[in-house]
Order: sequence, then structure tokens, then C-alpha cells
Amino acid sequence: MIGYEINDSAVIASLDARGARAHGELRASIGRLALKLSVMVKRDKLSGQVLGVKTGRLRRSVHDAVADVGDNIEGVVSTNVGYGIGWELGWPGGGSPKQSLNTAKAKFSPSSGGDSFKNGTPKKRSFLRTALKDLEGSGAIRAELNEAAARIAR
Repeated sequence: MIGYEINDSAVIASLDARGARAHGELRASIGRLALKLSVMVKRDKLSGQVLGVKTGRLRRSVHDAVADVGDNIEGVVSTNVGYGIGWELGWPGGGSPKQSLNTAKAKFSPSSGGDSFKNGTPKKRSFLRTALKDLEGSGAIRAELNEAAARIAR
């Protein structure tokens, strides 16, 4: 005769191990998605489609990170360049409103030979949020998380 004895500590240890494995798989999947989004922003949005970066400073400033925030795992793709915020959210952006508006008018006025904009203020050209929408629309996020769930279930 074959018999098994399962006590509370064995069940708890088994569930803890499965929970840690699930957390690790999900964290790795979120990391892959953040990296994929970062590459998409740099390659597709900043190098031509949206902004046509000339110097590369904004492209180099885009970075990705994964963090545990409470019970959540967050993937973050962001930039710390002030004018990147202006392009993403619309001007004036970065710095105080008056300062950034004056800077925008000085740098981007039609008389400076820069890009042409209405009333001397550049229009919003989102590169982070549109890349996230494109990634979501491609089904890559759902596919990656479904694969992670399948790996956890094994």
C-alpha cells in the first residue's frame, strides 16, 4: 500500500515555491516587454517616424526598468530629458511654463528655420505612448503574458 502524509508546512512551502516561481516568470516577461518597448521607441519613433532625431541625445536618454511596487510588477520606459517631456505631452514642457514657452518660441519659431508650427509653438509628438499603443495593438503584450502563464502552469 502507498500512502502520503501532507502536513500544513509542506503545503505552504509548495505554494510559496510556486508563488516565487510565478513572480519570477512574470517579472522576466515584464522585463522583456519593457525592453521591446524601449527598442521600439528608439528605432521606430525617434529615428524617423515621429521626431527624426538628429543628435541622439533623446534616443540615448530613453531607458527601461522593472520594479516591484507592492504586489505589482511594473515595467517603465521613460526619458529624463526635459524637452522629451515637451514633445511627449505638448509644449510648454520641462521647466517652468513661462521658461519653457520662451525657450520653445526662441528655438522653434518659424523665423529660426526650425520645424514649422502654428503660432511659433511646436505641436505634441508623442513617442512613448504611441509606441505602447502600437505594441499593445500588435498583440505582443498579451502573447508574452500568455506564454508566461503557460510556463507557470507547467
